[in-house]
This record gives sequence, structure tokens and C-alpha cells, in this order.
Amino acid sequence: MLEAARPAEMAPLMVDAYGKQIAGRLHVSSYTVQDHLKMKSQMKEKACPGGQASPSG
Repeated sequence: MLEAARPAEMAPLMVDAYGKQIAGRLHVSSYTVQDHLKMKSQMKEKACPGGQASPSG
């Protein structure tokens, strides 16, 4: 059975694939992009433990 990937699992993949492009367009370091995505995924995990969608959407 397949499960949707949790944000914490996706952030490293996104950084590997697009981190330098994102950083270049925003004129920030790739480390800043990595830290931001990591923080956002941790916030999402706290809001929706186990990757479950909230009832409101």
C-alpha cells in the first residue's frame, strides 16, 4: 500500500533537486533555503501528526 510522503520526508528531496535554483532566484544561500524548508516541514508535522490532513482541508 502506498502512503503520501510526509513533509519532513519531502524537504530533503526538494532541497537536493531545487535548492540551488530557489536560492539563486531569491538571492539567498542554499543553506537558507534548506533551513526554511526544514522549519516549514517541522511546523506542518506538529500541526498534522502522521501526515493526516486536517478536517477543514
